[in-house]
Amino acid sequence: DQVWAVHDEMRAKNMQYSVVTYNALIDACARSGEMSRVSPLLEQMSQEGIEPNVITYSTVVKGYCQDNRLNQAFEVLEDMKRSADFSPDEVTYNTLLDGCAR
Repeated sequence: DQVWAVHDEMRAKNMQYSVVTYNALIDACARSGEMSRVSPLLEQMSQEGIEPNVITYSTVVKGYCQDNRLNQAFEVLEDMKRSADFSPDEVTYNTLLDGCAR
């Protein structure tokens, strides 16, 4: 809840977000099992013209793996493979390996 209180405070102060801010929020979702909050965050990023990066998507993969939603994790991996802007890296694949081993 503290994460979202800080998020609300930042919004109230009209602070500018960056990909780093969003990555931190998405990581908080992954760590707390609140993956339902990720899609709205990705949509906000898009509306603000902030491009996700390999860290963003690797963090989403991590969250889906921790939530035992491997199908969604692999869908993100496939999206990354199709992207011209970012490809899965060693962290992405290690995250998937860990998720599959659970």
